[in-house]
Amino acid sequence: MLCIRFSLREKNMAEFQKPFFTSSSEQIEGEYVAGVAAIQEGNFSAASIHFGNAARGGHVSALFNLSLLWGGGSVTPYDFDLAADCWYKAAEAGHPRAKDVLWQLEAADRGGFGADNLAKFAEEAASGDSLVPSIMICAARFYDVICRKYGATVDVIAYELDAAATSDFDFVHYFVKRTGIDTGFYDGGLNRLKPGSAADQITDGLNKLHVAMRRSGVSDKLAVMARCSIVGHIIAKSPYGDRSQPLRGVDTFFNNEPLEGGEMLGIFGQKPKDGPPNSVGEAKKLIERLGQSRGGEIIRAGALSGNVFCQIFLSQAGLSIPKERRSDKVQHDLAMFTEMAAKSGDAGSQFNLGKLYMDKIDASAEYLDQDDIDNIKQAKYWYGMASKQGLPEAMKSLKNLEVFNFLKLKGVI
Repeated sequence: MLCIRFSLREKNMAEFQKPFFTSSSEQIEGEYVAGVAAIQEGNFSAASIHFGNAARGGHVSALFNLSLLWGGGSVTPYDFDLAADCWYKAAEAGHPRAKDVLWQLEAADRGGFGADNLAKFAEEAASGDSLVPSIMICAARFYDVICRKYGATVDVIAYELDAAATSDFDFVHYFVKRTGIDTGFYDGGLNRLKPGSAADQITDGLNKLHVAMRRSGVSDKLAVMARCSIVGHIIAKSPYGDRSQPLRGVDTFFNNEPLEGGEMLGIFGQKPKDGPPNSVGEAKKLIERLGQSRGGEIIRAGALSGNVFCQIFLSQAGLSIPKERRSDKVQHDLAMFTEMAAKSGDAGSQFNLGKLYMDKIDASAEYLDQDDIDNIKQAKYWYGMASKQGLPEAMKSLKNLEVFNFLKLKGVI
């Protein structure tokens, strides 16, 4: 553990000592300087608190340093989303290094980084026995995005936890227990993975990243911790996340002692889970704590800002209302959020969007008019998108629409 902490301190001190930003407030600047001093002493928890105080006062360099501390797993809890939030805010405020590498985070968040590129960056980093913050943040968020985009979350979690359950490292078994996922869920996950499937390619990408880290100088234990943390992030963002404990940084990951922390969640005066939920459990707790009206507002805002879970949640809520009881507004929102989730890559929503288009067709009419033909075209497109992801219901519905293939002769479909 000492070598890990020393390595991070050596690699980042030059940057910490030459801040891009200097506050005009003596108190705020004093907090930033205290954070730098804490880094020099190897006290990353104290540095996190001081930088947090400075960041609340608008200190841009403190924001960027928080992304480094939190993204590199220097403190507990290990929160990739908070680290990314600091990265985005520092770049927006003009921090040069945050801006220069922002394209990496943006690529990861849209699922366009690429597993091979990620492994290449990790190997070329030559980081020694430390975690590179930008790579870890991008890896966690990238793999979560593509798991959800290709409907592979369940299979990836089952594979990774089944493999972890056979580890020779006690700390890996501690991690598995902290996920809160029952053995029955992941038992046999190694053997259930279909060759060539999305989940197979994703786990292969995680293998490549592990190898790249080892070649970069990261120890086997720390590389294993990195993989567990990425998988833990995928779990936290999934419907099973409400069962899992917060992820741990290098300061606590390798033991199983109870945690006392929580400072990070209060850095910006926020309460845990006040943002858009990312699982059914989080949504339920949010509504129970804030009420349906305020909880619904947060979920809606999350959906409109691109949160895929919130889009799916609102789509499913609309679908649960019988057709005859849907108001015009409910029908409008149902179509809007289903389309958002479908375009975000959710296979179930792509199938449901196809069904919504088919529902628009007047089955009692003697002839198909142009609107009907356009709706069939859209339904076939979305059934096709869901079919490419292996959704059986979509494949069946797409086959049923083969009767309309004659429309191609007229150049309509």
